[in-house]
Amino acid sequence: MKGGDKVRYLSIKKVAEELGVSYRTIYTGVRTGTIPAIRVMGQWRIPESFIDKGTGDNASMGKKKEAEE
Repeated sequence: MKGGDKVRYLSIKKVAEELGVSYRTIYTGVRTGTIPAIRVMGQWRIPESFIDKGTGDNASMGKKKEAEE
């Protein structure tokens, strides 16, 4: 990130909608530290870059792995 770049933060609800998972899935990730987040005025905010990565752990969040089924 360059000095003039601003980080945009999203609510848990918005991140859940964007990733197609439940609010609880994102909230649990935030509380356990697996999803980066900050608290702003009592509400959790997640950097938009978390969604922008698109693949990897984010893509399968909240879904069972095939090996477990």
